[in-house]
Amino acid sequence: MYQSVSINRCIIIVQFWLYCQHLITYAYIVDQQQQDSDSNCPITCICSRYNISCTDKEQTGSDVFLPMRPESFPDLNSVTVSGGKIGSISGQNLFGVNSVHRNLTLLNVSNSGITEFDNETFQGLPALRWFYLNDNSLEKVGVDPFRWNLRITRLDLSRAFSEKISVAEKQIILGNMFASTNNHFLTLRDLFLNDNNLMVISPNLFCKVEGLVQLHLSGNQLVQFTFDDNCLSTLQMLDLSNNNIASPSVNIWNNIQSLQDIDISRNPLHCDCKFTSFLAKLSTQNTLNQAQTQCATPLSLKDVSIFDVRDFGCRRSSKLVFPVLLISTLLLTVLMLRLYRTRLQRYNLPFIAGYTKLGTNEAVTPQFV
Repeated sequence: MYQSVSINRCIIIVQFWLYCQHLITYAYIVDQQQQDSDSNCPITCICSRYNISCTDKEQTGSDVFLPMRPESFPDLNSVTVSGGKIGSISGQNLFGVNSVHRNLTLLNVSNSGITEFDNETFQGLPALRWFYLNDNSLEKVGVDPFRWNLRITRLDLSRAFSEKISVAEKQIILGNMFASTNNHFLTLRDLFLNDNNLMVISPNLFCKVEGLVQLHLSGNQLVQFTFDDNCLSTLQMLDLSNNNIASPSVNIWNNIQSLQDIDISRNPLHCDCKFTSFLAKLSTQNTLNQAQTQCATPLSLKDVSIFDVRDFGCRRSSKLVFPVLLISTLLLTVLMLRLYRTRLQRYNLPFIAGYTKLGTNEAVTPQFV
């Protein structure tokens, strides 16, 4: 019995020793990784095992990304490079040749003066989910730049374009991103295109963005929102606030059956009888920013909430339409009766073919032979 107790104690001691060795080894590996992270961390950045943040406003060019290779940061989860002047990042993998960050889920390159990228730039980011490209100066984008990023959940392109480019050039860039893509964006829930001075959007632009749930188009210059049939079939929230839309189309409701929320606030809404068809649909759904959803015209309804308007000018029209229809119907009835009587009289006239009534002087006395 004493021998078995001794054996058990020895086993416990050995297990404890192995556990300590494991902890020491793990601590050493973590320390080495941290040292590697520190040694490979760009001078203007703050680095840890999982995160890198670079917010130096003096940063220029894209070389800041090259030290962030997966060999040095194998567990890297998020990268923020903001405030500098990166310029063009086309024609190359952002993190260097053959670099693939399989754990990186967040990339924030907002406010970085990016002017150009293409379908090679983000090829090393297969796990990317949150992508912030807002507040840049895009002048050119290659075809299908997000073809490698099949897990994107949120994409922010607000204020992304350079002031130098035209409306037509913006349409080309957006078409290259979404209309000409092999990525059907099945996981993309939120797309932000706010404050880009967009005057028109191609009807087929979002047809390949098949998983989109929320579309943000606030702060543009749109006068109408049009789209092809069978597009945006999963959309649940549409933000059209602060545009130039006077008469939103009821097709928005009719063609997007999944739509639940809409924001048309701060638009110059024209509250006439035609608007009631859209309002009827709107009243059954959730309307965001209702207090700021007001009429701009006619002047008698200016700044009045669309939900408080009692007279959209439809009554006057209906009063005229009914009498006109009634009079037209009566006139048509009278005309038809006259035509009917005329035809009836013609049919009642006696008519015998080959017979002519003779006068008295023309009578002939019958003769018998």
